[in-house]
Amino acid sequence: MPNKHIKFAPYGRRTSLSLSLLCERYASKRRYEVRTCENQKLDELIYELKRCRTISDYHSLFESNLLKSVIFNQLLIFSNEKYTRTLLFENDLYELILICWGKGQKSAIHDHAKSQCVMVCVSGLLKENVYHFRSTGIFWESEKILPPFHVTKINNDVGLHEIINLKDSGSVSLHLYSPKISSCTVYESVNAK
Repeated sequence: MPNKHIKFAPYGRRTSLSLSLLCERYASKRRYEVRTCENQKLDELIYELKRCRTISDYHSLFESNLLKSVIFNQLLIFSNEKYTRTLLFENDLYELILICWGKGQKSAIHDHAKSQCVMVCVSGLLKENVYHFRSTGIFWESEKILPPFHVTKINNDVGLHEIINLKDSGSVSLHLYSPKISSCTVYESVNAK
């Protein structure tokens, strides 16, 4: 069953965001890197996210053409060891995280605690495997292939999931967690279908 419970390290100090965005990275060892960039389209996306009130609103915004106009190049941080996570924005309602997936990288099977997650593949090609609890263990339920700008959402009512990069050249995804995700449980053993 559950293998380990992970409590995420705090991101540390923040400043207000305008055209100069504060972006913080935390990797598997929870080291932080602060980066700034000029990105007007990302500012527009964050402005529109602030107007959203429901998970359906966030999902619709991720499907809009606005997201397709955001250029993330200055924010991409790839690692050969593990996928990387870059915090783009947070407030009391949600946090927005950019994840860079290198060749062959994948997440562990995990839940989302009390958070809901809306994610979109920004570039590359990802696969989402969804799992469910049954009385006899955790079972694979379904898979989705996520090409660029395909949006999906998950919470613990939907199930557990893992994300797998299918591109040799790397993939990038954008995740919105509402409320902010402070911990999750990671699972290792899965039963046959």
